[in-house]
Amino acid sequence: ADAVDRVGALTVPTTRDEDWRFTDISPLTKLSFQPAQTAAALAPAAIEPWTVAEAAARLVFVDGIFAPEHSFNRAGIMVENLAACVTAHGAAAQAQLGRLAAFERNAFTALNTAFLHDGALIVAPRDRALAAPIHLLFIATCKHAASYPRCLVIAEPGAELTLIEDHVALQDEAYFTNAVTEIALAANAQVHHVRVQRDSAAAFHFANCAVSLAQSSRYHSVSVALGARISRFNLNVALTAPGAECSIDGMA
Repeated sequence: ADAVDRVGALTVPTTRDEDWRFTDISPLTKLSFQPAQTAAALAPAAIEPWTVAEAAARLVFVDGIFAPEHSFNRAGIMVENLAACVTAHGAAAQAQLGRLAAFERNAFTALNTAFLHDGALIVAPRDRALAAPIHLLFIATCKHAASYPRCLVIAEPGAELTLIEDHVALQDEAYFTNAVTEIALAANAQVHHVRVQRDSAAAFHFANCAVSLAQSSRYHSVSVALGARISRFNLNVALTAPGAECSIDGMA
């Protein structure tokens, strides 16, 4: 409800805003996008080119809607659709969800939070190191559709995991992706975050990632952007605890 209020109060950024001087999003404002009402039915062969064979768990979202038939979890940790497990694990989710990615002054984060429903919730338990990666696959199939991917990662003390956040397209028309990822690392936790954006050449992709690092935790980000007409990725890392480390790599 707070995010909905902020969406109404905030304005779309322009090149007159300092943070957006070099990103002209006026082509986006001239088009109309609506969230998909139902997920397209995809055959397993349609997503096969995008799968990661060694993944311990995979969550698939089609036009922003969770697709359980293409998802699995063999990791032995919580890797679930946010909408389905928020009741059972509400305390952990509520302590972090919307706390790291502030929406009070960010129109795109506010919009994502206002439309929050399906998403990924990953909880890596204390002192557990996962050798195989967790794969989140977001697939765009509908033209003129808007999707709002959301991911919340909670790494408890001493936990270690690799997250692959993958955005791909099965069509070439214009669509709008507005993604938000929140990652909370407890003491001595490690998260390796690989983000790949392979949208269509007509798409618009805006993403915000907020990371909180506790004492002696380590976060490594690798961002690869290969598609979209306009693409922007904002990474905000809070390095406030002693011994915390962050490394960032990227390619566009």
